[in-house]
Amino acid sequence: MKKKGLKTYHSLGVILFIFCIVLGLYLYYYYERTIPFEYVTCIPKFQNCYNKGIDYAEDEKKMCFLLYDFYKKPVCQEIELKGYDSLVVSQVLRKTDFKRYDYIISYMRRITSLKYSPHLTKSRDCLYFDKRIPLIAEYEKGTYNFVYIYRIKNNSKYRAPGP
Repeated sequence: MKKKGLKTYHSLGVILFIFCIVLGLYLYYYYERTIPFEYVTCIPKFQNCYNKGIDYAEDEKKMCFLLYDFYKKPVCQEIELKGYDSLVVSQVLRKTDFKRYDYIISYMRRITSLKYSPHLTKSRDCLYFDKRIPLIAEYEKGTYNFVYIYRIKNNSKYRAPGP
C-alpha cells in the first residue's frame, strides 16, 4: 500500500512539473513586456507626410537619414515626397544624446506604450531574418499634424518593426 501512494505522489509531481513548464512557456511567448520611453520633442509634419508607424534611430547618421536623406531618393522625388529641411533636422539633433539614448520617431501619432514579445514579433513583424527585437507601438486615438520623437535607453537589442 505504501508503494502505491508514493507512485501517486510521484506521478502528481511529474504532472505538476510539466504543467509549470507549459505555463511558463505560454507566459514567455504571450506576455507583453513594456519599454519605458520619454517624450523629447515634436515637429510639424513635412509635406505629404503619412502615418507609417515608427522608425528607430540609434545614431545621428540614422536620424538624419530618416528625416532628411531618405526623401532625396528618386522614388520619393517622383511622388513629390519631401522630408525636412536640414535646419529643422539640426535643431532636432541638438536635443538628442545618442551616447545615452536611442530614439523612436512616430509619424502623426502619439505613442502610449512600446511593447515586445515573441508573439508580437511573429504576428506584427515581417523581418524574420533580423534577430533584434521589434518594438510594437500602441497609439492614442486620432492623428495629429506632428512628427513625435521619443527616447529610450541606449540598447542594441531593439529595432522598428518591419513592413
